[in-house]
Amino acid sequence: MQHRKIGNVMTTDVATVTESTPFKDIVQLLDRRRISAVPVLDTTGRVIGVVSQADLLPTQQAQQPTESRWPWHRRRRTRAHGTTAGQLMSTPAITIAPDATIIDAAKLLDHHTIKRLPVVNADGQLVGIVSRRDLLGVFLRTDNDIAQEIAREVFQRNLDTVVNPATVTIEVHDGVVSLHGQLQRRSQIPIAEALTHRVDGVVTVHSNLTYEHDDTHLHVPDSMVVDITHEH
Repeated sequence: MQHRKIGNVMTTDVATVTESTPFKDIVQLLDRRRISAVPVLDTTGRVIGVVSQADLLPTQQAQQPTESRWPWHRRRRTRAHGTTAGQLMSTPAITIAPDATIIDAAKLLDHHTIKRLPVVNADGQLVGIVSRRDLLGVFLRTDNDIAQEIAREVFQRNLDTVVNPATVTIEVHDGVVSLHGQLQRRSQIPIAEALTHRVDGVVTVHSNLTYEHDDTHLHVPDSMVVDITHEH
């Protein structure tokens, strides 16, 4: 099973700035494009940072400076006096490759508590951007599309040697999958359920699968056990 790649869901029309882009121009760009952050590029198109609304807001707070004994407060005030993207940006930028999966992106966004990831090639040059909204787009897949992928990838491709897809009924409603039918062996059921969960767009899985043979308690005769500690 393979999740969708970032290159398939990313946005390629990306608003960007350079290190020398003035504060006001950044604000206007964010407002005009209705976005909350922009990648900062060097002269070769490589991503060197990101400027977000959170990076810009401290400038407003700096208009009423107050003394603080906390070092991190002083660092924020120093940064708040920046006037260009290069002085205001968060760096290094957290990026992702176009051949990474949407699961990889979701983990990065969650771990770093950010809303978007610049997508870069092997040279670090910007090729797109992916946001939480882009990742959630997989849940816009039609129920029929999801059902066809489950039938093709789960039962025909991954379990083709032991499962006849005709014996299984796949029902999908608003991303909720219901599996009905009988498999040959009991051990196949958790495999089918796990693979179905991994299909992009699946919200949850309800399994009503049964089995013909219980192979979970097979006894291996002593004569078939090889003593790997014995040296010949």
